[in-house]
Amino acid sequence: MAAATSSAPAASTSRVAGAAAALADVIVDPILDRLEAVARIDSGATIR
Repeated sequence: MAAATSSAPAASTSRVAGAAAALADVIVDPILDRLEAVARIDSGATIR
């Protein structure tokens, strides 16, 4: 029974980690895209 209880949390932890990574991609990617766009605008403004 120890093997069953120790493998179940590992499986659920893996699922939670996967879901967290997917959620982070959905949330963080647009933010990084906007920051990158702002950085481009700022660098263009300072060059001119």
